[in-house]
Amino acid sequence: MLADGEKLLDDIRRFVSEDNAKRFTALLAQAETLSNNLNRSVEQLQPAIASLPGTMQQLDVTLKQFDRFGKDVATLADSAQKTIDYLNSPAGPLTVATKSLEQLQRSAAQLQSATLPQINRMIENISQASRTFSGAAQSFEQTPQSLLFGPAPTQPGPGEPGFEGFR
Repeated sequence: MLADGEKLLDDIRRFVSEDNAKRFTALLAQAETLSNNLNRSVEQLQPAIASLPGTMQQLDVTLKQFDRFGKDVATLADSAQKTIDYLNSPAGPLTVATKSLEQLQRSAAQLQSATLPQINRMIENISQASRTFSGAAQSFEQTPQSLLFGPAPTQPGPGEPGFEGFR
């Protein structure tokens, strides 16, 4: 029992050595620094946390505006589909152009009455539609007969039915 007690005291002496005491002191200092840094970080986060309800409310308003914008886009898409159907009808290109301009006037009037954030979002969609219309106009300019007869048939290539060989 006495030997066990001496062994225990030796173990305690080794554990409580000067090096271990320095390490333990350094560990406590690092823990204190970490705690202070964590406290400062929490203090810096307080304004952001306090503004979170306002931000969530603004997000809710933005989402409602986006929902309204989506409905406007659906309305605009429906109108564009009607225009495409009319372009494919036998009424002719001049009448189609007139109808398209009238629909654009209605769309422009609707855009003028919308709020500024909605207009900014719609500008991107109109720009994309304009590029698409420009491409269609170029295609129509290059091959106007395709409006009545569809795209020109392509000649079959090697390995395809109807290929007549190289000329």
